[in-house]
Amino acid sequence: MVEIHDGAVVQVWQGWSMRVRLARVLGPRRARAVLVLLASEARARVARRAEAKGRPMGRRTLLGGAAAIGAGTALATAAPTAFAAERPAGGLVPATPGIRGQALATTVAEEAVTKWGAVGTAHVFTTRDAAGDDFILLFHQGTGAMTVYQQTASGPEGAVTVTVDVQKQALLYHLPTGEELAELTVADGRVVVKPASASDFAYCFAACLGGNVDEGCVVNCATCALGGLSSLVDCGLCAYCAGPKAVGCARKCI
Repeated sequence: MVEIHDGAVVQVWQGWSMRVRLARVLGPRRARAVLVLLASEARARVARRAEAKGRPMGRRTLLGGAAAIGAGTALATAAPTAFAAERPAGGLVPATPGIRGQALATTVAEEAVTKWGAVGTAHVFTTRDAAGDDFILLFHQGTGAMTVYQQTASGPEGAVTVTVDVQKQALLYHLPTGEELAELTVADGRVVVKPASASDFAYCFAACLGGNVDEGCVVNCATCALGGLSSLVDCGLCAYCAGPKAVGCARKCI
């Protein structure tokens, strides 16, 4: 993307920076158009990789991309009542007053609010992953942090907090109390995850995360952090790719 002022080229944007810049320029009302561009790029990237490896693009990859696109489209077009009725995998559903009250009263929420900032009544959501498991998402006001935990019959499990370093183009994973777990960046189109400590848990978490979160997630989460919940499409896709999978990794590695 070329930025031109008064007939002169000011700056040329490409790659990750171009996508983030484009989302900021278009604004939340054009989020669906941005999503289509990102999805097309992702499909082309997967196809190129498959061709380079001499393998056709598999059904699993195609279905995974279709699921992500469908989730984003639903976020942009469906009403909250439709979310509550259908509970699609990957869709953000505003929490009901009862669920919201229970969520904010948990120890996880209290610890996360103390560390990452307040969570307003309009900043509590639920989502469901592809396996049908339910998750609570807390968006912390003013910090761009997102706390996610799995909602089970016995209470919250496997909670993580995700923040975005836009300058480093990185997702930073923490425990809700603030302890760092891992840093996820993208280099040459590949996900690179570094454990935040030498502990067995951090190494296990980083290895699991690297196998489950793709590079497109960084773009969605950065756009969400820049635009707040006004960028519902990107926040929904960010929550879907960065949240439940990370919670699963945390539970696996305990």
